[in-house]
Amino acid sequence: VPLAELGDIADTFQRVRVALRDAVLAGTPAEVAVVRARSDSLDRQLDSLARVYEATILSDSMRAEFAAFRQARGAFVPLRDSALALAAADEDSAALALIRGAAYEAQVPVVEAIHAMQTLKVSHAAARADANAVLADRAQVMILSLT
Repeated sequence: VPLAELGDIADTFQRVRVALRDAVLAGTPAEVAVVRARSDSLDRQLDSLARVYEATILSDSMRAEFAAFRQARGAFVPLRDSALALAAADEDSAALALIRGAAYEAQVPVVEAIHAMQTLKVSHAAARADANAVLADRAQVMILSLT
């Protein structure tokens, strides 16, 4: 699994967070609706990226980190939806309080889980590179011994 896919997941999640801010800053119900549509689209994109990534997981440790991501995101989504509903109801101060409070606290584990998956992926790649270097050295020795 390329590390870039995890980067896309991280980027999309951050865009969801920006959409929350934009919903509070929207001046009209029509603008809030546009932001909500963008947020829903980003959520579908994140679901798609997560499904693609999940299908390529090979290690138990990565599967555990992905499960932590799913759980953290599951806790964040209802708070995001509540903040968007408050913004749509023109309750901007309540939406902002939610975004700065519980929704912020809920997004931290999502970001941490994404970071943990990225770190683990880099660690797996380094281990693979080291193993490949050992194999290449052995192959070179074998080739040299045959000549």
